[in-house]
Amino acid sequence: MDATRRGSALVWATRPRSVDLRDNRVVTVRAARTSDVDALALMHGRCAPDTLYGRYQNAAPPVSRTWQRRLLSTELALVAFDRKRLVALANLSPRDGGSAELSVLVEDAFQGVGLGRALARQVAATARLLGYRRLVVMVVRSALAARNLLATIGPAVVVDGADGDPVAVLQLGMDVLGGLPDPDAVGTRQVAG
Repeated sequence: MDATRRGSALVWATRPRSVDLRDNRVVTVRAARTSDVDALALMHGRCAPDTLYGRYQNAAPPVSRTWQRRLLSTELALVAFDRKRLVALANLSPRDGGSAELSVLVEDAFQGVGLGRALARQVAATARLLGYRRLVVMVVRSALAARNLLATIGPAVVVDGADGDPVAVLQLGMDVLGGLPDPDAVGTRQVAG
């Protein structure tokens, strides 16, 4: 992909948007900044161990500032804010063979109201625009809510992790991603200014 098209895709993906949640709250989604590191640490502190385990396959992920800055600087990192409080993080990270990894963490108090779905669809649509052929999502097998969320993007191939590994890898092909609607048309709107 040429640099101009890639830049345009990332500009589209990172422009601030308001997301209307099913419980009538509104959050703002924007590109992550390294200055969000303290807010990210606070969000991790508000997440239940099961929530952290579902995202990192570890209930006590490393919490160093270096590690958290890395989360905020993947190829695409989006954060959602409820007023001044960071409540969700979504990432797109390149992998081998033309694929990328999609990951989403939503604070417990904001789960089940459409925020994870909106973030996952925005990241998946961006992956399509960036030319990725496949999205990989690492999901704990028992994380039914996460698997249901991914089903809203489209059907996935489940590839079990290594022996004894509680992780399933969901592979979303670009045929699925090609059918995604523009996130602006699905419960989001661009924020003025």
